[in-house]
Order: sequence, then structure tokens, then C-alpha cells
Amino acid sequence: PGDDRAWRAARDRAVAGGRRPRLKVPSRIASPLSWSWPRGVILIDEETLSRPDRADAVLTHEMGHIRHYDWLFLMLSHALVAVQWFNPFVWLLQKELARQSEHAADAWAVRRIGRTDYAGALLAMARSARPHAALRRPQRTGLAPARRAQGGGGRGPLGRAGRRRGRHPRPAGAYAGA
Repeated sequence: PGDDRAWRAARDRAVAGGRRPRLKVPSRIASPLSWSWPRGVILIDEETLSRPDRADAVLTHEMGHIRHYDWLFLMLSHALVAVQWFNPFVWLLQKELARQSEHAADAWAVRRIGRTDYAGALLAMARSARPHAALRRPQRTGLAPARRAQGGGGRGPLGRAGRRRGRHPRPAGAYAGA
């Protein structure tokens, strides 16, 4: 988007006198995202790039993340989850941190471009949104046939060992009384 005047002008408005982040358009992201080191990078998906009318809202929101160093706190929370993966409170903390960083970026954007314009851009993006990559159904691979060939049976991580001989597996409630 460095050649697109609408996106460059929106970036300059979003920066508000600060350092201008680099704008990049990778092909493998589902929605805009940003991080900052040292001046910031904003990645914009191709679908969002095709809508320059949303540039102010998108870039101002992402500048809010950069200004608040959200990427740093989110990375630290991921590291904490990696170490304390067994602690449910750490997972809750990470989820709350992500939620709060989105609220802070929204508040940053609303103060700079106006509530009505920002809300309109959010509604337009929500209407045209596609499912997040993590929620999409995975593509079938050759893994299941290979597991059957190795004796895995293709029935979950236990394969045949997880089934009782000659009968169907017990329903989940059958183990409650045992």
C-alpha cells in the first residue's frame, strides 16, 4: 500500500505527529494486525486493502495498538502461557489482556476519527467478514490413511486401544459412576 495514496494519507492522519509505521500486504493474513519494533509495522489483508474507505478506521485502530505497545504485552502473555500452561488463571489473564487491548485501540481510534465514522467502518467490516483462519474447518490430509496403515485405526489418539473388544465405546456419562 505504499503506492496507494488513500492508505498513505490515512496512515499520516493516524500517526498524528509520531513515527510512521511501515505498511505491508502479506497474502497469508485474515485481518489487519500490527506490532512495533522500533517504528512499527501494520499488515493489511488484501480484502481490507481493496476498501480505501476503511483506511482511516483500520490504520487508526492499529496505531492505537502500536502506541500502547500491545504487541509486547501480548507476546509476554503468550510466553507466560507457554510456561504456566496448566494454570487456568494464566489463560484467563491472556484472554482479558487481549480484550482490553482491543478496547484501548478502539478508544484511541474513536478519539481521533469520531464515533460515528468508526462505528460505521466496524459494521461494514463485520458484514463482510469471513471466518477467522483459526475457526475454519481444516482441510483433509493424508494423515488418517497413514495412521490406519500403521495400525492406529484412525479413531483418535488411542486408535484401537481406546475401544473395548467387540462393542462400541461407552458413552461419556457411563464413566461418571465408576
